[in-house]
Amino acid sequence: MEGLLKGPSESPEARIAVTEDFFRKLNLGQTESAFRDHGGAYIQCECWQERCGERISVSAEDWAQVRAQGNRFAVAPNHVAKRFEAVLTTYPSFWLIEKFGEAGEIAEELARLERAAIAAVRAGAERERSDVTHRRKSRAGIHALRG
Repeated sequence: MEGLLKGPSESPEARIAVTEDFFRKLNLGQTESAFRDHGGAYIQCECWQERCGERISVSAEDWAQVRAQGNRFAVAPNHVAKRFEAVLTTYPSFWLIEKFGEAGEIAEELARLERAAIAAVRAGAERERSDVTHRRKSRAGIHALRG
């Protein structure tokens, strides 16, 4: 994983994992409200092809299966890098694939880092809410004493 972000000299496995991770992040930002409001979403194919523009339909239930492990991705049918990926399940509009070997390890590490970053942001937001509540209560107490 040392060469993960080195650029053109990185391994094919690393390039594929980084490309698919990019599409995973793009989709994560777009799915939450779509699932809440509509129960499904059209997402970007998460395949290895940097210029893939295919959109695929996923339900919230299917999406949970895709995101269950960091080395899983939703791809358009036949968008599989067979040297690094295996098809786990075929759905009508997409295939659930799992990366293996170095590509799988990199994908899992990138997913772990993403989850840690999200957890840190949520923890920071929770601390901020707590601080705001505390300041409001403090101000209310000061105003009551002055009142």
